[in-house]
Amino acid sequence: QPKGVEISQRALARQQAVMVKNRELRETDRVVQETILTFDVAGNEIWGCLYAHATLVIVDDDTRLLAFEAFLLRHAVSVLFLTPSPLGLPTPAVCGPTLRMLVLAGEALPAALVDKWSAPHRTIYNEYGPTETNVVTTRLCSKNMSHATSIGRPLPGVTAQILDKHKQPTAIGVSGELCIIGEQLAIGYLN
Repeated sequence: QPKGVEISQRALARQQAVMVKNRELRETDRVVQETILTFDVAGNEIWGCLYAHATLVIVDDDTRLLAFEAFLLRHAVSVLFLTPSPLGLPTPAVCGPTLRMLVLAGEALPAALVDKWSAPHRTIYNEYGPTETNVVTTRLCSKNMSHATSIGRPLPGVTAQILDKHKQPTAIGVSGELCIIGEQLAIGYLN
């Protein structure tokens, strides 16, 4: 059974303030709201855009599937949140001239996609985080990517540790469970 996750308004506001500052969202940005509303990432598209006073450009289902490249170009989109898989299809030269920021999350980021979409005017972020942490916990910027599959470092105000089965920190390179600590954590599960 799906569980509802309760995120406090304080946690949401704090995280959006950190994300706007660290992603350098601008009032002049045009952010695509491409994610369906039932996916937790939609909140980052919407709330981050509103918090930064940017323009939110909403994509309908037909455009999402059939005419995405033309949509990005026609609406001069500057910021795009997306899972990496769909980036294999569009051509950066066709739809990417105004695209200054790609925020990728939800699955592993292949180095080939970073290479394909890298450009002097564009920053690529690889972000990670479960719904229970208000979606984004760690991130890695393309300017620092030497290993594209890394989930990066914790956001300001977040602690992320790898713990063993006894809930003790592991040594570097030792497998364990990711433990996330910070103000962005959910209150709990609904009911």
